[in-house]
Amino acid sequence: MMKIIIKMFFILLSILPYAHGYEYENELSKKLNSEYKKIISKTQSGKEFYKRYDLVSSRYPKILLRYSDNNWLGWYEPEKERIYLNTKYIMIFFGIKDYRDEKIIKVMALSEKVRKEFVRYSDSLFLHEMVHSLQYKAYKEARYKNEHELFIEFEYEAYFISDMYFYEKMENNKKLFYDIISNKYNDLYTSYSMGGVLNLIYDIDEYRDNIKKRYIDEKSGYVSLTDEEEKKKAILEEKKILSYAVGDIKSLEINQKDYELIKKQEENYKRFIDDFYKKYWSKTKKGFLKLIIEASYRARNYYLFFNSAYSIKKDNITDFDIEEKISVMEKDFKEEILSNRNRYTTEDIALMFKSFEKLLDLEKRNFPNELIEIRNDSYMDTAKKYSSLLSLEKSEIKKNEYRKDIEYFLSKITDGQ
Repeated sequence: MMKIIIKMFFILLSILPYAHGYEYENELSKKLNSEYKKIISKTQSGKEFYKRYDLVSSRYPKILLRYSDNNWLGWYEPEKERIYLNTKYIMIFFGIKDYRDEKIIKVMALSEKVRKEFVRYSDSLFLHEMVHSLQYKAYKEARYKNEHELFIEFEYEAYFISDMYFYEKMENNKKLFYDIISNKYNDLYTSYSMGGVLNLIYDIDEYRDNIKKRYIDEKSGYVSLTDEEEKKKAILEEKKILSYAVGDIKSLEINQKDYELIKKQEENYKRFIDDFYKKYWSKTKKGFLKLIIEASYRARNYYLFFNSAYSIKKDNITDFDIEEKISVMEKDFKEEILSNRNRYTTEDIALMFKSFEKLLDLEKRNFPNELIEIRNDSYMDTAKKYSSLLSLEKSEIKKNEYRKDIEYFLSKITDGQ
């Protein structure tokens, strides 16, 4: 209903005889910065971020809405101090088509209702780009190994902070979280944030590996801060010998300065990671797993429930008892699959079985005999589907997911004996 109302605002406001849309850019930027800060600061991580930012700068980057055919929902441009939000995806979010940037800018600037609806769900994305703005203001060109290569650790920090924020936002709005995991509400910005925070909570090592793959393996222009510090250190030692030999002390001083900058950045990053683990990680993981367990139990989201129960058991988290809920969900899951599996796609059934079977394996329990044939069929069909998708998929992360699932599915197919 809200999306229908929003569409009407787009139609009505875009035909009003106001000035050219781009003339609203400065006004819209100020409003978005104010509204993003207001909603983000409702969480502890958001308050701490803006406290850090305001110590470094009294000015926030300009926010511009621009169409791009790339896959980025948004991006940060340090040279001009701008955050761009891709109107390609803004149109998808609002369910509209063929709107020029200037028309979207005009509507967003004039309608508080439209603007706040957008801010409410794109806040994690915006915070991610704001972290990059803070990094640039704090480190300037030292963020870069050279003109083009950005240190990957800055992406880790941006993802950590924005995903931490999303968790706190869900903790503060359990109704929205329940609506998301019960498939009552979904949008592309929320899916983006939800996928990130679940990956963080379930497997922090895989979370970091995926970020590294995304930015080092798939995109040029990213290097490791730790690796670069080692290189700078080696260069410095070599330069010391050469500089003293030829009397080139000025060259040595430049290299010393470069090394000290890199070393300072690595120390700051490690301090951020240590602080993250000490202050937040244990509490965050337990809190979010509990939130997922409670909401997925109510929503009968078997996939999320069994995955979360697996994580709780694997990590020996004993802060809350889930045995009774596991027993109830297993019984319901069996009945649902035996009686109503036509409600689900074969792929969905396979992924639910996988999350269920991982929990059973962890507890060294046998898979129910009455579900083996259905499981085998869903595993085989989904493995075939993923095999055909492998050659078409461009993302190495997604390819890796397909390969892992194919291997798992095929290894589990049995004759029921």
